[in-house]
Amino acid sequence: MSRLRPVLAIVPLIAVAVVAAFAVGCNGTSAAGDRGLIPDTSPTPRPTIPPAVATSTPAPGHFDVIDGVNVYAEIPPLSVNIGQWRETDFRRFTVDPDEILSTGPGRNGIEPIYQPHFIPLLEAATLEWMTGDHPVAVVEIDGDARAYPLGILTFHEVVNDVIGGQPVLVAYGPLTYTTQAFSRVVDGVELNFGTTGNVRLSNSVMWDDVTESWWQQANGKAIAGEAAGQQLERIPAYVTSFREFARTYPEGRVLSPASGSPEFWPVYGGSQYFGYDSPNNPPSLFLGLLDERLSPKERVLGVEIGDEVIAFPFARLRQAQVVNTEIGGEPVVVFWKPGTRSALDEELIADSHDPGSAAAFSRRHGDRVLEFEAAGEFFRDTETGTLWTLLGAADAGPLAETDEPADQRLIPVKADNALWFIWSALNPDTEIWPGE
Repeated sequence: MSRLRPVLAIVPLIAVAVVAAFAVGCNGTSAAGDRGLIPDTSPTPRPTIPPAVATSTPAPGHFDVIDGVNVYAEIPPLSVNIGQWRETDFRRFTVDPDEILSTGPGRNGIEPIYQPHFIPLLEAATLEWMTGDHPVAVVEIDGDARAYPLGILTFHEVVNDVIGGQPVLVAYGPLTYTTQAFSRVVDGVELNFGTTGNVRLSNSVMWDDVTESWWQQANGKAIAGEAAGQQLERIPAYVTSFREFARTYPEGRVLSPASGSPEFWPVYGGSQYFGYDSPNNPPSLFLGLLDERLSPKERVLGVEIGDEVIAFPFARLRQAQVVNTEIGGEPVVVFWKPGTRSALDEELIADSHDPGSAAAFSRRHGDRVLEFEAAGEFFRDTETGTLWTLLGAADAGPLAETDEPADQRLIPVKADNALWFIWSALNPDTEIWPGE
């Protein structure tokens, strides 16, 4: 049997109905063009568009390839409503337009966060739903460490933030379990991002308030509009537990429920995608090829260095906990540990199962290449005996006591948390650890 099979699974999820319910009254009335939610400091210049490479073959129709972008003579037929998008150039695509599907809510119908507020760890710990194993997205820049609970992100998907003085986009794709952080500055222009209510390959599609182009959440690539082919600059982002974040960043801050509208406050800590983790529940709104080497819903940590791409299944990492390997010529370590709940299982995240969390780093540390082993709540390098957290911070031992801050951190590599079906769809040449 071929490992690839076509599928179009449009499942009538309770999740979609709930999201649509929240969109009532704001569908089409809450974004740039209707810029009331976007700070008045939003820039007006338009970024220049550099050459790009098409990521897939578009649907049949007359088009020219210009600087790697497929430019149609006229707007091709689309399965989504574009009436809210007067500024988007729908003649420009880097993907098949037919792959873009609606989830129900329209423009900013899934309410993005434009003005986030943060609270200290002790205050976050008093939230009724904040358990030590609650999953959080973690981003740190120049010592400014922030956690974004998935119990909040699942209702908003997009947070426009400033971290360490840098404009940052933190974006979550709930149907693909992908969490990313990107710079919001493109060619010197600061962008704000919102939600389109659409998906491609089940993964959320975002939009920016300057060109109104559409962007793929999982990889930060513009797939439609004036910016088609542009790539957002990635910033390392992790998904782990609130407890692990607090252990690594005792001065860190947590996204406050006050960042969202009051009608969301009672449902934070829950998930409108409950039951989605079930292996018998196929990917929703996915039009593409399923790679049958793994179950579609298997969590993986995908690592890409140079021309080598490897997916590390969580089910296998659970047994190994630590993988010392080499990818693209770079010595790499992959950490996994239990203690992080799923946001796609039960209605309350606190009741959900524990798939754990994973992260990957270079094993180069100064002039040494370190080897690692599991050590209870930590990971130990066998050269110095230093204990490291899952997020790559020295916690105890010689390297934790150095006066050089750079020595107290491992260097992250390009690694993504994702469900297998989206990782393999966007990275069809990926290998699977420990080898097929």
